[in-house]
Amino acid sequence: TENLERTIESMSPAAAAASRMIKSGLTVTQIYSQYVSASDELLLTKEENKRLNHFINTIIEDIEEKAPYLKKQKEDYARTLLQVESAKTNMDAMLAELQKVTDEGNEAKKTAAFHARENLRLKAELTDVSKQVCFLLKEVEQARAGFAGLSSNADVAGGEANSSSRIISEKLVTFGNIEELLLNNQKLLALVRELTSKKEDEEKEKDDLDPQELKVTKV
Repeated sequence: TENLERTIESMSPAAAAASRMIKSGLTVTQIYSQYVSASDELLLTKEENKRLNHFINTIIEDIEEKAPYLKKQKEDYARTLLQVESAKTNMDAMLAELQKVTDEGNEAKKTAAFHARENLRLKAELTDVSKQVCFLLKEVEQARAGFAGLSSNADVAGGEANSSSRIISEKLVTFGNIEELLLNNQKLLALVRELTSKKEDEEKEKDDLDPQELKVTKV
């Protein structure tokens, strides 16, 4: 019997399955009902597979259709990144150049301010020397004319306002003789050196404070 069942199963698996169902006590109606149910499930499975295959094919077609566009988008994105990087490099170079120009401008302003102060100082010295020369010429003319003694300091400074300028003229510009002239010049030189040193110290303190003020402003 077992050999017969094996032979039937090898020749027809369906017949062998039907034989097993009959032996299990199922009626023909029950066997047919199970067959119909299995057939319906198989049909539904095939329809679902067909629907899934169609959906997958649609996705594949859509990807293949959009592939050139997606490739172009990727290339455009890469090109945009390069342009942004190039623009950033150019911007950094421009900022560095701007900083350089700003530093040069600040240095030029300092130089211009120094020369302006130096110009004023030289003009003041020239004015003082001119007064000394005029005073000396006046004394020489008076000596030639036979006047005794030198003119009073008040004659030279009398027309000046009551200010530090008048005091400087009276004490350092005018003189009674050559010895006083040399002494006044020594005093003037010492005064100039002292004022120059003070001015340089003030400029240095200002330069030291400027970066700190700039940091505070940025904060």
